[in-house]
Order: sequence, then C-alpha cells, then structure tokens
Amino acid sequence: MKLNVGFIGCGALGSSIVTGLAKAPGFQGRLVLSDPFNKANVDKLYALYPEKVVPAESHEDLLKQAEIIFPAVLPKLLQDIMSDLTFTERHKVIHVAAGIDLAEGRKYYGNAGKVLRAVPLPFASRRMGPMVLFGDDEDCRKLFSLFGTLMNVSTEKELEILAVHTALMVPYYAVINEVVKWSMEKGMPLEKARDYICSMNSALSSLMVEDDVRDIEAYMVGKATPGGTNEEAHRILSESEAYSPWHTAMESVGKRYGL
Repeated sequence: MKLNVGFIGCGALGSSIVTGLAKAPGFQGRLVLSDPFNKANVDKLYALYPEKVVPAESHEDLLKQAEIIFPAVLPKLLQDIMSDLTFTERHKVIHVAAGIDLAEGRKYYGNAGKVLRAVPLPFASRRMGPMVLFGDDEDCRKLFSLFGTLMNVSTEKELEILAVHTALMVPYYAVINEVVKWSMEKGMPLEKARDYICSMNSALSSLMVEDDVRDIEAYMVGKATPGGTNEEAHRILSESEAYSPWHTAMESVGKRYGL
C-alpha cells in the first residue's frame, strides 16, 4: 500500500497505529504526523522510523500530504480541532472518537470523500488483535489488516457493542492479578504464574473460536467434571454473584454509546 496516512493527534492510540504501520512490510506509504501538544511523541516516532514518518508543519499541511486521515484526538476536542480544517473529496477519514456516532462525526470533516468508523486498540503497535471497522472502502480494509486482524461489521450498532467490550481490558488484567497474587502467596515466582495463566487463557479463547461454540453455557457445563475443581470454582463465584457486576459494568459503559 502506497497511500499516505495522516494522524491528527499522536497520543497513545495514534502512536500505537503509527508504530504498527511503520513495522508492516506491506506498508509503502508515509505516515504524516501533526500534534503540537505531543511534539515529543512525533519526534520520537520520527527518530525511530525516519524513512516512514513525516512530521507535518500543521494540520493543514498534513491534509495536503495524506489521503487517509486518523483524527486521533480526545472526543471533547474533536469539533474544535476538525471544524476549521479543509477536508476534500480525496480524503478518507477514519473516525475513532468514542461515543460520537458517524452522523455527528461527519459534520466535523467537511467535504471528506468518505468517513468510516473504527475501534483500533493499543496493541496495534504489535500488529496483533482485533481492529473493528465500519464502512465500505477497500483501501481502509487493506490498511487495517496491516496492523491487526480486521473485523468488518455490517452496522454501526455492532461496532458500538464491540467498543463496550474494550472497556473490559483492565478488568481482565485485574482478574489475572488476583490469580497471580494468590500463586505468589503460595510461593510461586510472579513470571511463572503470569505466563501460565495468560497462556492458558489464550488457549481457552482459541478453542472456543475454533470449536465455533454457539451455546456457551452448554459448553461450560461440558467442560466441568461433576464434583471437579472447575465445578467447585464456578459454583463459589456464582453464589457470590461474581459474574453479574460484569454485566452491570457493560450496561454502564454502553450508555455512552446509546446502548
């Protein structure tokens, strides 16, 4: 891919995508960056990838150089920063601001030829994990496949539902932390406990996808030996209502997306 990609904003998310694309053998374009508030990040990325990264003189300069645009700024700043910029028909905008739907987002991108919505995640820097995209554009689909596993959705609501899933990343780490802390209390080194539980969870997730599980509750029952350790642990967690707060948390976050 030889199209140039511009990032208006170079915080954690923007930097992650830039890093992933800079490492991708299939990306032949340039990564044009503009962020006066995170100039240190721009300078760092330019130092790491001087053949791929181009620091822009301004946001307008970036729009002159790039065809695909990521406005990677905080949602509360989106309107103020974007509304005065000169988007044209040749621009394809990847709208990533959480909680702002396409109907509203399009208002900020002037005469941009296309506006798609996406949920990229920080592990884009490692070129791994799911990257959700809503919208029809072959160039953008190819781009996303360079820094993760592309997940196309057919409706904006599907994207918003999956966006709520991303709020469970830190809670997932909190569960891992409890398992590792218990293991350390029993005398195991942190690294060994961490590596084991993470590897086990990765395998469990892969199995569920590869087995194309449709009835998850039945699948759970089938994996729990009667009177066994999994049945015991699941019973204790169920009786203490340890699972229901996950639903409560998703309901709360979902309100940000109108779900």
